[in-house]
Amino acid sequence: MGFARASQYWQVYLGLTEGLPESGLLFIPHAKSLADYWGMYAFKRGDALIFSVPESVLNEFKTRLERLSLTESWSASKLQTLFTDYSERVIGPAYQGWLEPERFRFEAVNNVRLLRVQDQFALLDLKHACPQLDWEHSDIKLEDKNLFGYFLEDRLLTVAKAIYWQEDVINLGVVCHPDYRGKRFAEACLGAVIKGALELNQLVLYQTLLSNTPALKLAEKLGFQSYSESIAIRFKAVFEQ
Repeated sequence: MGFARASQYWQVYLGLTEGLPESGLLFIPHAKSLADYWGMYAFKRGDALIFSVPESVLNEFKTRLERLSLTESWSASKLQTLFTDYSERVIGPAYQGWLEPERFRFEAVNNVRLLRVQDQFALLDLKHACPQLDWEHSDIKLEDKNLFGYFLEDRLLTVAKAIYWQEDVINLGVVCHPDYRGKRFAEACLGAVIKGALELNQLVLYQTLLSNTPALKLAEKLGFQSYSESIAIRFKAVFEQ
């Protein structure tokens, strides 16, 4: 059930009407979900590579990409070089995981609970303790509701949230105090978020960079399986049309 829902999500996200291809290269214009993204979104599942770009540059990008082998087409450095005139930032390759509810492994921890209004100062303290980039990647904001946190006495050490990609599809965001990593606090907080999502019959996905080994291990512990990989290339604003 989870796999079929994950496949349906990605099919709609990419704007494909006949399902995901099993092999080969596919070049498509941005679907509605990517309409506001000025960049290229590349998606790899098995032997299939899908490149989604704004329609205005589709033919040009297709011509350039067709010169590459399949292996070269899935190299972030190669893509950045090939599109150096457009590229502002390359993100990836990233792991895209999915969770079959029956595989979910979680044990409730007493130290984990929903944050309350009076926890705002503790959340602010955690933000100040974390590297700025880690905080940004977590997508956690001070005004967020339904945050789960791990507390040691009155000190907040980890916080996690559901990031809604659709009404019934979530990704996960988590950030941990740098002095308390590796102690399974993130696992405990994410487990609480996932438990609530599954009780609402939501599809739970997991996105992280393939270079983020701790995050990949955490995904495996929670029961996630790899569905695909992605690479995003953000274009320079000077080329925006």
